[in-house]
Amino acid sequence: MSEKQAKKQDVVGIILAAGQGKRMKTTRPKVAHTLLGRPLIEWTMSHFVQAGVADLSVIVSPAQTEVHAIVERFAQKVASRCRVRHVFQDVAMGTGHAALCGVKALESMGVSGGTALIGLGDVPGVEPVILNGLLERLQTDKSALTVLAFDAMDPTGYGRVLKTMDGQVYRIQEEKDCSPEQRNIRSCNSGFFVADFRTLIDFLPRIKPENAAREYYLTDLPVLLTDAGRRVTAFEGVPEETVLGINSQAQLADVALRQQRKIVQQLMANGVQILNPDHVYIEDSVVFGQNVVVEPFVYLAGDLRISDESRVASFSRWTKQSDVRL
Repeated sequence: MSEKQAKKQDVVGIILAAGQGKRMKTTRPKVAHTLLGRPLIEWTMSHFVQAGVADLSVIVSPAQTEVHAIVERFAQKVASRCRVRHVFQDVAMGTGHAALCGVKALESMGVSGGTALIGLGDVPGVEPVILNGLLERLQTDKSALTVLAFDAMDPTGYGRVLKTMDGQVYRIQEEKDCSPEQRNIRSCNSGFFVADFRTLIDFLPRIKPENAAREYYLTDLPVLLTDAGRRVTAFEGVPEETVLGINSQAQLADVALRQQRKIVQQLMANGVQILNPDHVYIEDSVVFGQNVVVEPFVYLAGDLRISDESRVASFSRWTKQSDVRL
């Protein structure tokens, strides 16, 4: 699905980003941590906009002023393509409540129908091609809701996606509630969904906090929908590494390494000669000319343009504040 096609379908977005991220062990909100030069939340916002989202609600905590500022800066940058607003979840009452906050905000922006993408602000690997595939699956299956699912090598900690014999999703079972047989299921919930917007309006208020945490869980939607005779499906087959969330400094470093490897591989596919791909730092904002050679132990960050026929020497460090003359 192209960006133009997606916009014709009136695609809106909701990104859940109100968590503090205590396991990061810092005072900074988790989604404000930087991944290859950009805040985590900006990766997800950028992917939603590139997938054709025209109106976007980013759910944040009122206390996260740093995140508010990040969202506002991004909103200004993409104003011609997408209306982006941060939306307060005043009390942390679960993902279902956060999604409902997003729906109400979109309604206040004049949204009354179309298709809604829902995702997480700490999962930077779910790129536009995956989001577009998710949108297409909803339309192809004529579903009320489609779950982005993946097969985990080790499903420990993930909610399991339970399906009928014909492949329809009837429940997302949190691990603590899984039977021994269900724990062996490798199909897991990524935290990304696509749904008919009117379906969210109708069914999100029906979620009840019937769990130990007394919170409203977005993952209760499949049961509510199937009980009402609505169709719920899964979009599967995405690599596990694309849906990795970040909850610790170690996970941030791991995902950054994976993203860096993708950037470097793409640069080399486009003709940049990188002598030691494992020992460079290059952000995806850097633009390379023709016949460029990059030596080991190079740091390139920010809005740089490397001119044709350049050779970037080892231990060079160029940032967006630098005056690059090679």
